[in-house]
Amino acid sequence: MLMWSRRERAGNVAAEFDHLVLTKFNILTTPEYGPAARRLEDAWLERRLAEFETFSLPSLRSQSTKTFRWLIFCDDESPQWFKDRMASYGPPVEPVFVSGMTNATMGALLRDRGYTGARPLITTRVDNDDALAIDFIEAVQSEYAGQDRVFINFPWGLRACDGALFTGHWSSNPFMSLIEQPSADGAFLGVYFRQHHLVKKTEKVVNVRRPPSWIRAMHTSNTVQTQVGLPRLADRSSLFEIDWNRLPEPPSMARKILISANGYRARLQRSSKFKRLMGKRISQAASGGSSS
Repeated sequence: MLMWSRRERAGNVAAEFDHLVLTKFNILTTPEYGPAARRLEDAWLERRLAEFETFSLPSLRSQSTKTFRWLIFCDDESPQWFKDRMASYGPPVEPVFVSGMTNATMGALLRDRGYTGARPLITTRVDNDDALAIDFIEAVQSEYAGQDRVFINFPWGLRACDGALFTGHWSSNPFMSLIEQPSADGAFLGVYFRQHHLVKKTEKVVNVRRPPSWIRAMHTSNTVQTQVGLPRLADRSSLFEIDWNRLPEPPSMARKILISANGYRARLQRSSKFKRLMGKRISQAASGGSSS
């Protein structure tokens, strides 16, 4: 079920609930995104730490409210230099080293390690190479009204690609938050219990109309290169606090348009309807038939 919200902020009501921001840094809970072993390699970790320090870290440090905890799940077998690096960041970074955790067991782990209690819980997901708008956490908290098992979604965001920003609308994006009330056993589901692209099919979702609320970093190892968006004139945004100096020199507008066009073309080619159509045409050509 999808709903739209334009709730006005009613001040900081964080005393009513706990709010955890959850990031899976180098743990693998979804097998198709393997192999898991590469997430322990120095080269992979160095690349992701560079993205983390460019996007995620400064954006969470600069949130307009500090009434949240940021738990970053890391593989317990990570090299020591990586563990030391994570510990060096300080608040709001809280590294949580785990072994064998899955999306289904995350809620129980949060309970067993004392991160959740008897109060309602909001969990927000963010990848280690993405960023949140300065007021993202505050905006999520303003949507709290005692709901249970309700996802909060900000569909509009930006994508950073080759030093440029692109505006995009993504109804099933990986920046969702989940509001829950305490259960009988004290365990919460947590926002990762349902993969983000499946949430709107089975769960209640409140879509919030507001300015771009997140930045998705696009790079060669990203699996969503086809979702770039429309090019923007400005290559910076005051809505976000990230390390802009680490980004490449912005390309020309002509180059931005080309990047956008290529992205939409690739997205079309990946769509199931396009594949069915092309398969039908190839089959007809092979049999000497014609389309009707």
